[in-house]
Amino acid sequence: MDIFKIHVKKRNIHRLNTIIDTFVRYGFYELSDRLTYRITPKSNINKKIPYEVRIRQCFQELGPTFIKFGQILSTRTDIIPARLAEELSHLQDDTQPFASSTARQIFKKEIGLSVEDVFARFDDTPIASASIGQVYRAQLKNGKDVIIKIQRPDIEENIYGDIDIMFAIARFLDRSEKSGPLKYTDIVQELSNGILGELDYNQEGRNNERFRQLFNDDDSVHIPVVYWDYSARRVLTMETIPGIPVKDQERLKDEGYDIKHIANLIAFSFMKQVFIFGHFHGDPHPSNIMVLSNNEIAYIDFGIVGSLDKNLIKFVRKLFISFVNQDVDLVLDGLDDIRAIDSSTDYEGFSRALNRLFDKLYAGSLENIDMEAVLTDFMSIIYKYEVNLPPDFTLLVKAAITIEGVGIGLDPEFNLSDASSRFFEENFFDIYDYRSTIKDKIGGVKESFNSMLKIPIYMSKLLRRIKNNDIDFKIRFIETQKLRDDINYAFNKLSLSILVAALSITSAMFMQVDIGPYIFGMPFGGFITFTITVILGLWLLISVIFHKPK
Repeated sequence: MDIFKIHVKKRNIHRLNTIIDTFVRYGFYELSDRLTYRITPKSNINKKIPYEVRIRQCFQELGPTFIKFGQILSTRTDIIPARLAEELSHLQDDTQPFASSTARQIFKKEIGLSVEDVFARFDDTPIASASIGQVYRAQLKNGKDVIIKIQRPDIEENIYGDIDIMFAIARFLDRSEKSGPLKYTDIVQELSNGILGELDYNQEGRNNERFRQLFNDDDSVHIPVVYWDYSARRVLTMETIPGIPVKDQERLKDEGYDIKHIANLIAFSFMKQVFIFGHFHGDPHPSNIMVLSNNEIAYIDFGIVGSLDKNLIKFVRKLFISFVNQDVDLVLDGLDDIRAIDSSTDYEGFSRALNRLFDKLYAGSLENIDMEAVLTDFMSIIYKYEVNLPPDFTLLVKAAITIEGVGIGLDPEFNLSDASSRFFEENFFDIYDYRSTIKDKIGGVKESFNSMLKIPIYMSKLLRRIKNNDIDFKIRFIETQKLRDDINYAFNKLSLSILVAALSITSAMFMQVDIGPYIFGMPFGGFITFTITVILGLWLLISVIFHKPK
């Protein structure tokens, strides 16, 4: 008899058993009890070890998929506790290297050329070996130094197998548990998208190219060149950055770099990504930021990036301003705008928790805000009250906390909130792009006007259906006179709206007729109809705004 309560592909059964046994050895018996019919023997694991540490150790042992799964999950402090997220962020991606002969074979299979055909020099010893691939140094025949990322053999098949198992477990849990604001399958889908995205080096190359274009006019930030002729799904060839990683802080200080300038440059470049570009580096840890000889910086490794749409950027702005002004209502308005709050949220409790958080902030002075502490506490409240934030926002919070850590590591006096405030002051008109805002408003007016012009068509269709007895009205008469008055009022306003729309069209037509006399440069007929239209339109607008049903 099958011991499993869930169904996976036959080739994944052995792996499923390994996953369950590994969780059991780390003291998580519930998974075995829920997913199998067998009696689970208790392990000798030390229960005094915090469960967060045991989960990290378990993920580490289970290999690449779970390591990546945990790393991505560590950015989602809206769906897991902050302590667990912090522990998962320490998952190590270093693994034993595979043979360079295998790397050469993969390169030839993907590119169609051998290593000897492309490079004047290729170092067989990898400079880094991660769960997804390895990194090599080489030199093109034109003398350009490059690095090449080559994916591990069979890694794609293994990851797809693990994801299949994760989905099977998630579907089982969704069926057996009361559904919350997020389903397990939704979480697995989201995280697996991130993992599978890292399997496609073409996607990383496109991310790299996008940031190179975004920073094209900024001489203070360098993004490496991608050599597309020698890149494919499993191979990525890029320019070597001749700089010092930010993590080598002592070396930077010893060689006389302007540490304060670099810390502020990193913060400003990050704010530029968030508030102006709407695309940001999702993993800006000290190894992924290089310092160049002229006190400039370079970003590398674009496997994880975040994107913010207009609404999310507006929310981030509101959140920033709310921290300064201690305005909880501004946060709540912003969360409503991005539809993060629904009926499952304890609105009153959430509001009180935010007020308690804001009480800790120094009123009106952004310079004294500990941004990391504020963001961590904010995300803890988000998790507690099950507020559904977009994944890219939680990735942004994680990235912002990382950036503050990088800045403080370089300059103990660095403060991300202070740097952000100065960035806002210096780039106010770029952040609040009024031309785009006005364009959007004009577009909204045009859309409203077009909708108004369609009202006669809709009314004609409605009346035709009523005439043909093709529509049913279900009205519950409780306050008949009030209902009659409201209907009369609504139809009067509708009639007036149609009249205003008709006059607008008539006015536009008269404006095209070049016949005098003229008033203020406009034909007399056009001026009269335009004036009447404006008066009636304003009266209609005021009556709609200030009318209060009795």
